Amino acid sequence: MMKILHVIPTLSPERGGPSESVWRLVNGLHQLKLADASLWTTDVDTSIKHIDQCQKQFPNVVFFGGLSRPVKEFSVEFTLELAKHAAQFDLVHIHSVFNYISLASASICLRKKVPYVISPRGMLQPWSLKQNEIVKKVYRRVFLDRHLRGARGVHATSGLEMESLQREFPSARIANIPNPLPQLHGSASPFLERFPEFKNKRILLYLSRIHPKKGVIELLEAWRRVTDDFPAWHLVLVGPGRPAHVKVMQTFITRLNLNQRVSWLGPLFGAERDEAYRAAGLFIQPSFQENFGNSIAEALASSCPVITTRETPWKILEERQWGWWVPMSVESLTATLREALALSSTELKAKGTAARAWIETECSIESVAIQMADWYRQVLADVQNPKRMTI
Repeated sequence: MMKILHVIPTLSPERGGPSESVWRLVNGLHQLKLADASLWTTDVDTSIKHIDQCQKQFPNVVFFGGLSRPVKEFSVEFTLELAKHAAQFDLVHIHSVFNYISLASASICLRKKVPYVISPRGMLQPWSLKQNEIVKKVYRRVFLDRHLRGARGVHATSGLEMESLQREFPSARIANIPNPLPQLHGSASPFLERFPEFKNKRILLYLSRIHPKKGVIELLEAWRRVTDDFPAWHLVLVGPGRPAHVKVMQTFITRLNLNQRVSWLGPLFGAERDEAYRAAGLFIQPSFQENFGNSIAEALASSCPVITTRETPWKILEERQWGWWVPMSVESLTATLREALALSSTELKAKGTAARAWIETECSIESVAIQMADWYRQVLADVQNPKRMTI
C-alpha cells in the first residue's frame, strides 16, 4: 500500500476551507484503505480541544509545536522530524505555499530525493499573488519556482484554478481534483431554536471567513440597496475573522444603518453549521477569488440555491440554473439579489434540490479519495522516469 504523507501549516478551523478539505481527504484515503496516509501539521491557532478531537478521530495525525514568527507557521520540531523520516514515505503531498511548512517540506524532499506534489490551495491565483506582491515575487524567485520545478505534479481543485496555474506555469503537470465534502446532516429546527429571532424570517446566508477577499463589504452595500423592498428577508453572516476585519465589517453595518437587518453569529462548526444551511432560503458567496469554494458546494449539498461571483469556479450554477454566477460588483450583486429574493420559497428550493445529487456524486469523500489515489499511483509510476516536471 502506498505510504503518503500530507503536510499542511495548520488544521485550525478558523483558517477556512483547506484545513477541513485536507482533513477529509486524508481520512478518506485511510478509511477506504486506498493509502497508508499520515498528516503532519502545527498547532498554530489550534485549540487543545480541537487537537484532541483530531487525534481521537485519526491516529495518524501529528501536531508539532509551531510559531507565527519569524515566518508563518514556523516549526523547528517539524523540520527536524521530517528530515529524519521523509525517506520512509513513498510520496509527500504539500498543501499550500508561501509559508514555512511548505518551504521546509519541499526543501527536505528535494535534498532527500523523496517525490512530492503540491496543492497551492488558491495561493497562486491572480488575486492572492497581488497581496504583498513584492514579497511574494522575491519568495518565488528564491524558493517557490525551484520547488515547483522539483515537484512531480501540481493539484488544482477546480477548472478555474487549473487555468490560472497553466497560464502561470505552462509546463506544469496539473491534476484537477475537487475538494471532498462530507454528507451534511441535521435540519433547520435546531438552528431556529438556538436563534428564535429568525423564526419568522427568510434567511439570506453568508457562511465563510470575514475577510476582504470574500467581498463582505460589497455584499453589505448591495444588501442595503434592497432591504426596503424585501422586509421578510434577513442577512445572516456566519464565519470567523481576524479582529481587525470583524471591526471593519461591524463599523460598516452601523454606518449603513443595517443593525436590524444583519446578524453576525461568529463561526459555526459541525452540525451547527449544517443546520444553518438547512435554515437558509438562499446562500450568497461574493468573492474576489475562490480556487474551489467549499461553502458554495456545502450550500448546494443542503439543497440551498447559491448566488456567487465569476471569480469562483461555479459557472455550472448559471449553466444548469441552480443559482446565479455574476460579475463581482455592488451593482451586479444588487440586481441579482432583487431577482432572487423576489422568488418564492418553492422556486428557490427547486433550484437547490436540482444541484444536490450532482454535488453528492462529484464531491463525495469516496469519489475524491479514489481520484487522488489514482493520481498518486500515476505520479509514483512516473518516478521511474528520470524526467522531472519543468516550469
